[in-house]
Amino acid sequence: MLTDKRIYRLIVVLIALAALSLVTAVSKNFAGINAITVALFYLLVVLATSALADLACGFAIAVVSGLLVNYFFLPPFGTFYIETPEDWVSFGVYTITAFVVSHFAATVRRRAVEAGRLQSQLSQLSQFTEALLSVRKEDLTLEILTSELRQSFKLNYCAIYLFGKTGTTNPVSSGTRPSKPSQAEGMPSNQPNALLDVVTEEGPDVQCLTLKDHGETVGALVISQISLSEEVSKEIAVFVSIIIRQTISGQAAAKSK
Repeated sequence: MLTDKRIYRLIVVLIALAALSLVTAVSKNFAGINAITVALFYLLVVLATSALADLACGFAIAVVSGLLVNYFFLPPFGTFYIETPEDWVSFGVYTITAFVVSHFAATVRRRAVEAGRLQSQLSQLSQFTEALLSVRKEDLTLEILTSELRQSFKLNYCAIYLFGKTGTTNPVSSGTRPSKPSQAEGMPSNQPNALLDVVTEEGPDVQCLTLKDHGETVGALVISQISLSEEVSKEIAVFVSIIIRQTISGQAAAKSK
């Protein structure tokens, strides 16, 4: 996936360079096109590059376009030397504008991607809650809970640990653990010991969500690493905590009868 992304960025940059070359060639062969018109076309290329790729690619094209403006359209032509203060101002204004346009386009693209990802995750969360609500309360188990969570969010692995007075219970899991157990490094020292034990047991290739009941840490939800938004992560942890509390209460009531 990383290689595909790099190839895509390279293709976008090559197309942008070709577009800059085309604009430059056309402007040099048609006397009616002035430097301002060329600069606007250059800015369109910078804008498109940042919107289609990312900020780094947009900045690279902005630098190249600034050099083209200097070389071909600011006297003395055919050199990178700028002779007059007015031309320095023109060059500076164009370069700053190109960077601002690039940053703006990249920011809009990033927020659009984040909004799309959040919408997708909210849809998965809705699917997860609907699936659990369709199960009768007395039939709901931790096995069903982990299975539905894994299917709704397309996880490779998820597990639930519960912390009791006698220690941490054996996990209820679904799917295949992504990595062998290994020591977790850099964990905050203020985490509960039970939660640290879970992180250490599961290894670094998972995401650990804290389950709470009335502010008290009662367990941990471990899922394979995915880019969950903070809002969705909190909603999953809260919902799972509620379901676990209801499930445990139901089991206790059934045993007492």
